[in-house]
Amino acid sequence: MHGQTIQLPAWIPWAALLLIGGPALIRGGWLERTVATVIILACLAARAVDLHGWLQLEWGVFIVDVVTWGALLAVALRSDRYWPLCVAAFQMLNVMTHVARIADPQFTPWAYATAQVIWTYLMILTLGYAAWRRILLQQRARRADQASP
Repeated sequence: MHGQTIQLPAWIPWAALLLIGGPALIRGGWLERTVATVIILACLAARAVDLHGWLQLEWGVFIVDVVTWGALLAVALRSDRYWPLCVAAFQMLNVMTHVARIADPQFTPWAYATAQVIWTYLMILTLGYAAWRRILLQQRARRADQASP
């Protein structure tokens, strides 16, 4: 077992993104749709520029992550809710993971990849929470409208 790594099948992150980002795109408000679109585009762009599979610093992914952080921060600053700040903070941690790799080239590929995956999943889960909450609030509002004379 020494030297082997545990790796999730490649379809799992995409399935999570579609299962969670899909409802945000379809039933969310402008905020959920915008954040979902930014995350989906960032994941596609990062996949397109990923050349080394985390064995060394991914400069293309770093640039994608910095641009994504800027977009998510702009959305968070325009929002009147707190969850977009969490998404932007998780993306900042993604960027800081790249910075740690720049500062210490001995930063292991396992730590580099794991940190990137964790922050990305936390962004997706936060978006899922926001979409779920919005859908529940819409359903309650519809029921209240139907119940009122």
